[in-house]
Amino acid sequence: MSEIVKQAIEKLNALPPAMQEELARVVLDYPDDDTAVYHLTPEEEADLDEADREIERGEIAPPQEVEAMFAKFRVK
Repeated sequence: MSEIVKQAIEKLNALPPAMQEELARVVLDYPDDDTAVYHLTPEEEADLDEADREIERGEIAPPQEVEAMFAKFRVK
């Protein structure tokens, strides 16, 4: 087992069981080819559809707000 896999397993072991299961599903569902890895739930699809409608109505964040959000979560 590679070192990075060992590190990933250590991190997984520290997570709550529900998160461990979700990440395990992602790994198990990972395709052997170039098809999509993640399939949206109906709720996620509805959220994206609403986001598209918001964009069409011009309800978007100004560049300064977007940069502030990226700065807040950017890995340093």
